[in-house]
Amino acid sequence: MTVIRWLFLRQAALLPVLLVGCGTNGPELAPVEGVVTFRGRPLVEAEVMFVPRQGGRPAVGRTDSQGRFQFTTFRERDGAPVGEYDVTVAKCAPDAIPPAPSLPSGIVPPANPISIVGPVMHKWLIPERYANAKTSRLSATVHSGKNAFSFELTP
Repeated sequence: MTVIRWLFLRQAALLPVLLVGCGTNGPELAPVEGVVTFRGRPLVEAEVMFVPRQGGRPAVGRTDSQGRFQFTTFRERDGAPVGEYDVTVAKCAPDAIPPAPSLPSGIVPPANPISIVGPVMHKWLIPERYANAKTSRLSATVHSGKNAFSFELTP
């Protein structure tokens, strides 16, 4: 194969990748806002995430003092791609919890809502199941146009 033909084929193969990567044609985004409550009160400073069921980049937001959120996927508050999602909500508070004492062999420590995230220990302020897309039992479908969601979390 000649060098010129090889270069042509290489450039032809890269053209679709370049067109997709450089264009403004990404997924269709729609504005998404909502509110999260826990025990009937706004959930303040919680992380909300829409995890796409078909794969791709999740949309994320943080609740304000009224439990309201708006989503960011690529740029601040640009919304979320149209599609179906599993929803997660997480809220932890860092605590200065000393390490658990060592227990005699065969003794299982009592269950508690403390998890280790990295080198800092955290205490879940809402049930930990909401932080996992497989266990939260929350879902949403984002449609074209404006979308508003309300999630009431239970203990």
